[in-house]
Amino acid sequence: LATAAVLCQRQLGCGGRAVVAPYELVSDPLRVLCVANPLILRTPALVAVLLAVLGCVLRANHQALEAAAARYAHSDEALERLPRVQDSALVQALLEVLQPDHAELPPFASARARRGVEIRVCAFLHQMFVADPELIRVVHYQGYDARLVPVLVRNVPSLHICLDWLPELLSQPSAHKQLFAVRLAAALVAANRTPKSLAVAEYMLARLRDFACNTPDADRFLCAALPSLVPLCRSFPFLADDARAL
Repeated sequence: LATAAVLCQRQLGCGGRAVVAPYELVSDPLRVLCVANPLILRTPALVAVLLAVLGCVLRANHQALEAAAARYAHSDEALERLPRVQDSALVQALLEVLQPDHAELPPFASARARRGVEIRVCAFLHQMFVADPELIRVVHYQGYDARLVPVLVRNVPSLHICLDWLPELLSQPSAHKQLFAVRLAAALVAANRTPKSLAVAEYMLARLRDFACNTPDADRFLCAALPSLVPLCRSFPFLADDARAL
């Protein structure tokens, strides 16, 4: 906590700084990512330290929330959901760290530095998802920058769980969420050539076919979705005819 307090010290007027109190970090783990120098989030070795500290802060936070819930004989549903709501916000913040063109962060010094940060952040996300698999569903229903989908599929082994409920995500009424689901499905199918991924691929093509037939403004959506069909057909070449029919 002392390490985190120094890394996250606040900027004050006249060039001064105030060290964040440990209890502030435990009550709001997101503050660990509010580092004094944004270059910390672009340096793999420092990101590793920050994530180790974040893990400790997050455990302390969960213990505090469990203790608070235990004080009530009939804890309400909102209190029980609070850790997952908080954790999903933390995951979204970590995903923003991975964006190479983040407006508030400097660019990565090199491709190697970017890769190093990706590996460390994704390993941390994997640990969070293994501890709470339902968190994966929450984060993907919220959505995130689709450019990060290949990064997560490549570096977060637990992401294959998405195949269990991807048909639900593909059926969302929002075209934006459907397009995100298409890109996620294509990446997961390419990385997991299994009967389950084949079923997801077939369902995805059926949804795209239905969208093309029943939506007036389907051309723009299909143009955005078509690149995702390439890895799909490479994984299951016998689906190429169905894809071309779109």
